[in-house]
Amino acid sequence: MSTTTIYFEKITQEIGFNPNTDFGLFDPLPDELNSKLKKPLLESDKDGNVIWNIMDLNGNIRTMDVKEDVKSKIKYKPIQIIRLADPPDPKQKYKGIRVGQSVWPWISSEIVQLYKKKTKVRRLILTEGYKKAFVACKKGLVCIGIPGITVWKDKEATEVFNDIKLFIDACQVEEVLCLQDADAMTIKWEQDKDLYKRPANFYTSVKLFRSMMRDWCSALYYAHINTESKFKGIDDLLLGMPDKSIKICKELNSSSGNTTYITRYDVTNMSNTNVQQLFGIHAFAQEFYDKYEFYIGVEEFIYRNGVYQYDVDKGEIIYLQCGESSQFVRIMSDYYMKATQPTPTAFIKNTLLPTKKDDIRVMFKKQKKDVVDRIIYDIPFYHGFFNEPGHISYRQYIPSLDENNFTTLWYNRYMKLTHKPVLEDVTLEDIPISIKFIKHIFGGHDVPYKGKIIKGYELGLDYIQLLYLMPKQPLPIVSLLSAENQTGKTKFWGWMCAIFQQNAKIIPPAMLTGDFTEYFMNALLVVIDEALFNKRETMERVKGLTTSDSNMVNGKHVKESEQSTFLKVGLSTNNINDFAIITKHDQRFWPIDVPVIPDEDYVIDFFPKLCDEIPKFLTYLLKRSMSTDKDDDRMYFSPEVRHTKALERVIKGSKPSNEILIESAIRNYMVESGRFEVELSKKDIRELTEERSLQLNTVTWILENKMDKKPHPYSKRYKFYNIDIGDDVTQDRINVVIKSTEPFTFHINDFYTLEQVVEIFDIDKFVLNEEEHLITEKFKRGISATLFFENHYKTRKEPCTFEEFEAIYNSCSTFIEFNVRFTDFTIQKSLPF
Repeated sequence: MSTTTIYFEKITQEIGFNPNTDFGLFDPLPDELNSKLKKPLLESDKDGNVIWNIMDLNGNIRTMDVKEDVKSKIKYKPIQIIRLADPPDPKQKYKGIRVGQSVWPWISSEIVQLYKKKTKVRRLILTEGYKKAFVACKKGLVCIGIPGITVWKDKEATEVFNDIKLFIDACQVEEVLCLQDADAMTIKWEQDKDLYKRPANFYTSVKLFRSMMRDWCSALYYAHINTESKFKGIDDLLLGMPDKSIKICKELNSSSGNTTYITRYDVTNMSNTNVQQLFGIHAFAQEFYDKYEFYIGVEEFIYRNGVYQYDVDKGEIIYLQCGESSQFVRIMSDYYMKATQPTPTAFIKNTLLPTKKDDIRVMFKKQKKDVVDRIIYDIPFYHGFFNEPGHISYRQYIPSLDENNFTTLWYNRYMKLTHKPVLEDVTLEDIPISIKFIKHIFGGHDVPYKGKIIKGYELGLDYIQLLYLMPKQPLPIVSLLSAENQTGKTKFWGWMCAIFQQNAKIIPPAMLTGDFTEYFMNALLVVIDEALFNKRETMERVKGLTTSDSNMVNGKHVKESEQSTFLKVGLSTNNINDFAIITKHDQRFWPIDVPVIPDEDYVIDFFPKLCDEIPKFLTYLLKRSMSTDKDDDRMYFSPEVRHTKALERVIKGSKPSNEILIESAIRNYMVESGRFEVELSKKDIRELTEERSLQLNTVTWILENKMDKKPHPYSKRYKFYNIDIGDDVTQDRINVVIKSTEPFTFHINDFYTLEQVVEIFDIDKFVLNEEEHLITEKFKRGISATLFFENHYKTRKEPCTFEEFEAIYNSCSTFIEFNVRFTDFTIQKSLPF
C-alpha cells in the first residue's frame, strides 16, 4: 500500500465503499455519443486525500464546464469535494476543488436506486456531512447529506435543494427528520466569546429545515445524537457500535417510544420559541445558564453581548454589563452607533454612525425607562479617537497612562474588516480572476531587480500585500492612466475599496484642499478618480498626505485635532500626459499605463466574481513571499523598480513651456559646442532661447527650483562658445569668448543618458573633452565596450567586429589612447596587404 493512499484506504474500508456499486456516470463531452464513463464516488488524489464525486438522483456525476484555454472546446469537469488527509486546521477538513462550483447535497447509490424505482419511503433523514449520509445509507437508513448545518439550498435559490424535493415527491416520503451531532446541545466556554452564537446557529438550522420542508412534507422531526455519547456523528455512532446499529436505525426511524442513542422531537407544529427553548436561547441569561451550567460553571460569560456571572452566594445569575450598550461608543460627549452596512458585493462593512442620546431612547422605545437609562449608562466611554490600521492584529481601543497613573482610553477610528480569510491553502488556480486582473493592470513586463528579473504584476501583488499586511508602510502614489475607457482602472480601485471597506474612500480632487477632512483622513487608501492636479497647492497636498505621519482632522461639527495618518493615495485619469506636475526628482508617483481589456478576456458579472474571491485572495497574500524588499528608509518600491515610460511622459508633459524652452536651449548648446560640461549665466541662457521677453528672474527660478542648479558662489571667468551655424559645424567655426560672472554649471548627463551620449557624439568629441579636462577616466569606465559599440554604431557603419572593438577598448584607459590605437587598427585593416 502506498504511503500516500493510507488515509484513503483506511476511510473507504471503514465506511464500506465498493467501487463496483458506488459509482456514477461521468460525461466529460456530452455532445459526443457514448462518452459516459463509470466514475467511483470516492477517489484519491496524489496526496492521499479523499475526493468525493457528487452525483444527482439519476446516477450522473455532476459537472461544470471548464474552458481550458481560448482555443479549446469546452470540457466538463466533475464537481468534487476534497476531504484532506492532514488538514492544517481541524475545523477545515473539507473544501471544494474548483472555483465557482455550486453546493449540492450528497446522493448515495442507494438513494439513486430508490428514486429510479420510485420506492415508497416512510422517513427520509437529512444530516450535515457526506460521509455521515454515506454510512447511514450503508446501514439501511434513507439519508441524504447536506453541505452544512445551515446550507439547505443553492446560493441563488429560494427553496430547498431540488434533489430533495424530487426524491420526496417520487418516493412519496411521509416524514423527514433533521439529524444533528451529539454536540448540538453543548457549548465551550471561552473568554470574550458570545456563547449565544453556537446554539443560535443550530437553532437557525432547524428553523430553516422547518421553513424549507413545510410545503413538501407534513411530518417533520428533529433529532441529535445523545449529548452523553462518546460518538459525535451518526457515522461515528454506527461504525463505533456495529452490534447496536439495528437498534440505532430503529430509533431514527421511529416517531415515538424511548430512545437510548438519540434525542428526538416532533417539530411539525412546534413554535419557533419552543424550538429556541430546545437550545436554551428562548428567554434570558438565567434560562441560558440553566441549560448550559455544566459548561460555564462560575466563569464570567457573555450572552447576547451582555456580560453575566453566577453568584454563588445568591444562587443566581447577576448582570455585569448590558448587552445592548455594546453596540454604541461614547467619545467624550458624543455618541456613535457601531453599525454594519450592506454593500453591492454581498459583503457587509463596519461603520460608525453619529447619534444622540435621544436617538438611542427612540431605538429602545418599547423598553422601560430604567432599562434604557441603564443601556445609556453602560455605553463604553472613551476620551478620544486614535487611528491605527491593522488587519491581522487589530486593536479596537488602546489605554495610555500618564505620569500620575491616570488612564486615557482611545477608540480606534480605523474600521475592522469583515472579510474572513479561508483556512485552507490557496493557490493561483483558486483565484484566477484576481490574478488575471492584477496582470492586466500592472503588466507582465520584465523588471530587473537586484540581479534577478521579476514581472510587473508581481509589483502589483506586492503593493496590495503591503496594504493588507503592512498598512502603516508609506507607499508611492499609484496612478492608473489610459486615454480610453473599458480599461479596468476604475474597477481596480473599486476592488480595493471592496477589500478595505470603510478604510478606503473615493473622493474628488477638490476635497483634498477643502476645509473638512474628517471623511477621509482616517482611511488607509484615498482614491481620486479622473484626477487632474493642475494647481501646485493640490499637488503639494497630495504628496504631503503620503509622507506625513500626522495631519489635522476637521469636521463640520468636530473640533480640529491632530491625528496619526497612514494614507496611501491612488489615482485614475484619462489625462495620460499631464494629470500632475511631476519632476524627475519626484519620488512619490508611480504612473502605469493601463490597456483596454481585450474582448477575449471579457467576463460576465466580472466584478461580483472578483469580489467573491476576496477571502481566498487575502489568504493567498498571507502566505505569499514578497518579490521586493524595502530599499530605503521610508518609501517602499525604489524609483528604479517603478520607473515606467508613463512616468517619463508625464514628467515631460509636466514641464512649463519656459522650462522646456530653457532645457532645449542648453541641450542644443552642448551638442553644437561638443562640450560635455559647460558654464552659462542666466543672460547667456536667455540669449540662447532667443526669447527676449523671458524674464531673468524666471530663468533663475527654473534653474534653481526645477533643475536643482546653483550659481557659482562668486564671480569667475568662464568660456562661452560662440557658435556660427552654417552648412557644417566644425571646430574652426566655434569661437571661444571669455566672460566673467557667477555662472551655472551643466553636465551632459543632466540631459542625456550614457547611451544617448555615445549615439550623438563622434569619438573625436570624447577626445576633445578629455583634452580639455571636461571628463575624467571614471567617465570612460562608466561606458562599457558593449554600450559604446551598440549605441555608437546604431547610425554608423561598423568598422570591425565587436570582439575586435572590445579587445582594443578594454585595453585603453582613456578615449585619447583608444582613438589612436583604434585609428591605427582600422587603417591597417583597410590595407590590401
